[in-house]
Amino acid sequence: MKAEQGVAIRPMHIRDIRFVHALEQSTFGKSFGESMLYEEIINNQAAHYALMTNDNERIGYIGLRRLDKGAEITTIALREEDRGKGFGTVLLKYGETVCKRWGVLTLTLEVRPSNKVAHAFYKRHGFQVSATRKNYYNDGEDAYLMTKQLGGEHDDRTRNRKQL
Repeated sequence: MKAEQGVAIRPMHIRDIRFVHALEQSTFGKSFGESMLYEEIINNQAAHYALMTNDNERIGYIGLRRLDKGAEITTIALREEDRGKGFGTVLLKYGETVCKRWGVLTLTLEVRPSNKVAHAFYKRHGFQVSATRKNYYNDGEDAYLMTKQLGGEHDDRTRNRKQL
């Protein structure tokens, strides 16, 4: 089944924290914790967390954070049984839409070099490796910083400057 009918994305609520915490544990082997998720959705004005449902069943989420000159995807995850069905693309496009509404032109994220599936997914959606962050993860693995230009006036000015 491909992601289509029955799919909805809505702002994450307090009642979703336990689901998201468990999803982080199963996906990443760790979580920042329920209290941090609570702080992010209640008190962090620069953060935006959204939950994806399919036929009213929670299946994934995305976390975004506005930065000074852009935004970053802090996290994106789907239940294992829902991967490879197009839901990740829907979540990513949702995140890009939110960032465009914020006026963001550059979107970034970090991904483990060993996570070949995620790296290929982001590359397929226009992200490029722009830097490597040495020893980024707790286990000492590096992170690829991946960047995507979302378009707009800023890109044209930058492109013209580079051509001069």
